[in-house]
Amino acid sequence: MTSYVMRATTCALMLALAVVGRADTPALNDLLPRVPESVNTIVVLNMKSIREQSGQKGGPQIVAGSVVPGAVDLVLFATHLEPGKLEARKSMGLIQLNKSITVDDLLDRPGGSKIDLGGESAVMHPRKGYYVLLKPDLVGIGRNITRQELYRGIKFARTNNKVVIAKYLTDAIEAASGSEIVGALDMENMLDVKAVHARLTASELLAGRDPGELDSICALVASIKGASLTVGGRQLDQAEVRLEFGKRVGQRGELVKSLFLQALNDLGMALSDFQNAKVVADDQTVRLQVKLSDEGLIRIMSIFLPPTPEMLNAAAAASAGPKLESNGVSLEATKRYYQAVSTMLADVKRRSRSATDYVHTATWHESYANNIENLSAQYVDPDVLKFGEAQAGRLRSIARSLRGVAAETGALEEGSVYIGAATGTWFGGTSMNVQSNISEIRSRQAEIIRKDATRRLDLWEAIDNDQRNLVKTIRSRYGLNLE
Repeated sequence: MTSYVMRATTCALMLALAVVGRADTPALNDLLPRVPESVNTIVVLNMKSIREQSGQKGGPQIVAGSVVPGAVDLVLFATHLEPGKLEARKSMGLIQLNKSITVDDLLDRPGGSKIDLGGESAVMHPRKGYYVLLKPDLVGIGRNITRQELYRGIKFARTNNKVVIAKYLTDAIEAASGSEIVGALDMENMLDVKAVHARLTASELLAGRDPGELDSICALVASIKGASLTVGGRQLDQAEVRLEFGKRVGQRGELVKSLFLQALNDLGMALSDFQNAKVVADDQTVRLQVKLSDEGLIRIMSIFLPPTPEMLNAAAAASAGPKLESNGVSLEATKRYYQAVSTMLADVKRRSRSATDYVHTATWHESYANNIENLSAQYVDPDVLKFGEAQAGRLRSIARSLRGVAAETGALEEGSVYIGAATGTWFGGTSMNVQSNISEIRSRQAEIIRKDATRRLDLWEAIDNDQRNLVKTIRSRYGLNLE
């Protein structure tokens, strides 16, 4: 799966990560008819179930490094994905709340603004997209869509009462009714066998294959009908990837696994747990089963879980009517925000200590920066907000450093040169003198790594200093202990 074809399969599968309860959940049955027929990826997040899994009660929780808002019970994301255009995907979403809110509660602070769409009120956020209040306890989301598409989506969501999405998607959700996590991507007739052949021919995994066998493998890959991911178990530690094809898999289960893992690596989404996945190939289906480590679950949640819109937590605070200080600050909201940021910083710092893959580690830092920026800012002390924003910026700086190291060291590697001089004949008595610049390159790579490691340590030291100073400031200002 080194080609765009199989990378698209894997990326879309990961983007479809979701948390779901039972297929017959009344709220879910109410949401599905509001999803347009054009989508091929369905995502459902049962936030209530995830909060319960955390063993904590009340308010937003941090589960495996991700924010799970207290006001939200169920979230559904639907996307139309196209191979080669994954970054431009058009998405819509539905958020089932456990409290009633008003459209003003959807205004983020800062950045959100109210707009009018032919009598329909909506909130536009320059980074997060559109929010619409479909019912007092049901919010609609639109991302990477136009105003016209938003308006039509609102009308459809308000009037349609029949499920129109692909049967594969509804079947995948129903089949995973015993799991807490499920995501599904409908891929039937998505791939062209000639394009698959052109890409897989260059794959090292298929080097030396007989042309007839290669054709057969390409036909198998191109016949893929869909992909899904489920995670279940009491500790959310039982994971399964399911790939369904239109042709028999035969004895190629291990090959499919290898292609899948290579695709994850190509995307910078490697999950080490899946290296040990058990392969079960049955007729036209390949299942990869694995026990997730704590690290694996954190990685999945932090990288693949869609960012939580700030307004979700803001809605919870607004509905609860928090006690405010004279300056409009809620001590509870302030402490909750700080602890969420602090937990994320601790997670990414712990994980990066033993990491050796710079690109993958950079992705972790960027994901945590996104999560911090999507925390609720409502009623939070301004200095604590500045702290969070500053740390998100530093995490991105660390990510840039890591990607820079990967690029520089990789470029040096490509510049390696071997020079050989041979004497004697091809049939014996040959001696070879070999010179290379490998030693010099290794020395330069080590210097790049050392210098950038120092820069990253300086950034982490600045983060630690900011935390210590902020704790003192807030204790002095309000008598509040953030830790």
